[in-house]
Amino acid sequence: MDIFVARQPILDRQQKTVAYELLFRDGLENSFPDMDGDIATFRLLSNTFFSMGINWISMRKPVFINFPQALIEREVPLFFPVRNVVIEVLEDVKPDENVVRAVNRLKEKGFRIVLDDFVYSQELTPLIQSADIIKIDFRGSSQVEIEKMLITLSEFPKLKFLAEKIETHGEFTKAMELGFHFFQGYFFEKPKILTNKSIPAVKINMIRLIAQVSVTNVDFSKLIRTIRGDVSISFRLLKFINSAYYRRRIPVGSVKDAVTLLGERAIKQFILLIASTGLAAGKPTEMMATAIITGRMCEFLGRDVETGFSDEELFTLGLFRNLDAMLDMPMEGVLEDLPFTRRIKQALLGHDEALVQLYDVIIDFVKGDWGNLRLSSQRLAISEETMKDAYQDAVSMADEFLAINPK
Repeated sequence: MDIFVARQPILDRQQKTVAYELLFRDGLENSFPDMDGDIATFRLLSNTFFSMGINWISMRKPVFINFPQALIEREVPLFFPVRNVVIEVLEDVKPDENVVRAVNRLKEKGFRIVLDDFVYSQELTPLIQSADIIKIDFRGSSQVEIEKMLITLSEFPKLKFLAEKIETHGEFTKAMELGFHFFQGYFFEKPKILTNKSIPAVKINMIRLIAQVSVTNVDFSKLIRTIRGDVSISFRLLKFINSAYYRRRIPVGSVKDAVTLLGERAIKQFILLIASTGLAAGKPTEMMATAIITGRMCEFLGRDVETGFSDEELFTLGLFRNLDAMLDMPMEGVLEDLPFTRRIKQALLGHDEALVQLYDVIIDFVKGDWGNLRLSSQRLAISEETMKDAYQDAVSMADEFLAINPK
């Protein structure tokens, strides 16, 4: 049976991804509460370590995994590599003698312990003493309650704090002020406060690059000269075409060969990826990862959904969906400087219903919002298998591209 593993990034105070939480669902039709927690965790572990591969899913970063009480008491994490797994002790785990003994043993073996959805009570003290990270739901508790918990927990100086369900830039700022060390949520995807800034010169160069590949007939001789004239772009092009995503048996050694082998469509995609990364300079890496995943999934799913846009246009629309957030400018102002067609601009402004529905499906899938996803995917008649294939391919593209595109 197919299972779905979604990963949610965990960021540090510099907005760099330091780990992922892995989320389990048994396809689009099942919501998590319908399945026993022990079975869900076993399937998640099996799929992560034995099917997909932990390094592919985590990009060699630690993964936070929820462990119900029974699996903690049986010390199941000991079957998995300590360097990869961070144990999340669920909020409904009772801190009885068996649990405390098991957690202490796992701690002694080198595992990092996280207390999930934490709400302070005196009986949790034995688990707090073993914990490395306390996870606090930033929306599930009031600011006063959060501040009281942080004061109470200050007697444990080695503890670090993770604010989860951070949805806005304002919440992220407040969590920073309160001293949280890590953050989880979707605040990085679309900041709420936008300012009307001028576009820096380096980003204007990226816009010019977009213009070169946004015309009907691309001048490939000129494009090759442009790529050759930029050492950084040349290097990234050769790294990308020789990456695992393309699975080349014989390495490609020249810009001209790379452009020829990729072909017009793929080289346009590569240039758009390079340009969008330049536009998102200074933003969290996860913003760029989300953009690439959205672009590739739009292109992939658009083959089964009638939108009226070509594959190439759908990739562009997904990639630049959050262009306003990349530049901290209103979308209307940004689009004035971009050489997109009027129809593309209208779609980026949210005026195309079919595209909005496609965006909704993709965002629900990436976030693991399976309740909404079930409804939105049924509206568009997208199968579970298609969604899974699109997501896996999109994540591969994002991971491989970002690996050769240091920030």
